[in-house]
Amino acid sequence: MILLFIAMIPNFSKAASVSVGKAKSVKVVEKDTSYLKLSWEKSGKVTGYRVYVYNSSKKKYESVGTTKNKTYTIKKLKSSTVYKIKIRAYRTVKKKNYYGSYTGVITTATKPEQVKKLKATAQSDTTIDLSWNKVARASGYKIFIYNNSTKKYEEKASTTKNTVKITNLAQSKTYKIRVRDRKSTRLNSSH
Repeated sequence: MILLFIAMIPNFSKAASVSVGKAKSVKVVEKDTSYLKLSWEKSGKVTGYRVYVYNSSKKKYESVGTTKNKTYTIKKLKSSTVYKIKIRAYRTVKKKNYYGSYTGVITTATKPEQVKKLKATAQSDTTIDLSWNKVARASGYKIFIYNNSTKKYEEKASTTKNTVKITNLAQSKTYKIRVRDRKSTRLNSSH
C-alpha cells in the first residue's frame, strides 16, 4: 500500500503544475441583429479559448464554440436580446486539455431589427396616421420629424403600438418622418 501511494504522487503533481493563461480585456467589437463579435488579449500560455453563453431557460452557461484566435463571433442569436458571456482559456499538453479560470461576465445585447414598411395610412390638413410592421421583442417605438431649421430629426412622439397619429402639423407642407425601435439607432423613413 505504501509503494502504491508514493507511485501516484508524481502523476498528480504533474497535472496540477500545468499553468493555463487567460483571456483578458474582453470586449464586443461588432454587433448586429443576429450576431456578436468578441475580441480579447492573450495572457500566459494558451492553446485556445472556449466561449460560453448563459441559457436562461436552463439557468446555466453553455459552450457555444472554441477558437485558437483572439476573436470569436457568436451567431444565430435573437435580435434585441441581452446575452451574458464568459470565456476561459485552455492549454493542450500531451493531447489533454487543461482549463483555466473563467473571465468575468460580459453583458451585452444584439441590435433590434429595423422598422419596415412604414407608411401613411390616413391624413388630414394637420394630422397623419402612420403604421409599420412590428419589430420582434420591441418594447416600443419613437417617431422623429425632420426640422429644417436645425437640420436634425427631432423626437415627436412615442408609442408601444405599431401605429401612431401625428397631430398639430402645418398645412400644405411636406414632412420627413422616421420611426425606430426604442433600443435601436436604425431608422426607417417616410415622406
